[in-house]
Amino acid sequence: MTDFEPGELVDVTIRAARVIETQPGTVGLTYGPTNGAFGQDGVIGIIKLHRHADVTITRVAPAEWPPQPDDVWRDRLGVHHFGVSYSPDYDDKADAEGIGPDGTRVILVASGGDSSCRLNAPWYRPERINQQSGPLTLVYRRNRDQDGAER
Repeated sequence: MTDFEPGELVDVTIRAARVIETQPGTVGLTYGPTNGAFGQDGVIGIIKLHRHADVTITRVAPAEWPPQPDDVWRDRLGVHHFGVSYSPDYDDKADAEGIGPDGTRVILVASGGDSSCRLNAPWYRPERINQQSGPLTLVYRRNRDQDGAER
């Protein structure tokens, strides 16, 4: 990292920080690989920002992110998208990107969509749908315990 001098003006970007607290005029964020509670493995730090004209906070994804199998999400146009567990082509690096420990990843399939399309197409990726048709709102999620069993 470059050494900075007191008095320099800088822009700071923290990608995918998770909001943990809001109060009038301030917002608390965690950042790091897991975005969990402070002190958990992977959390780099906590920042409390005072809202000001020079501070920009952009919503990247809703609190319930990422999508899970059997979820139902609604986009800004009212279209419902269904979370589907998808087994990618492991020989295709782009298709296999984002797989979980069970060897699958979740895609979102729009209601009324064309089922003849390739499920490995990039337009089924939740991140792309959120960018192009978001914000997405979670409509339904099955209650599951930590092992994934339905409750």
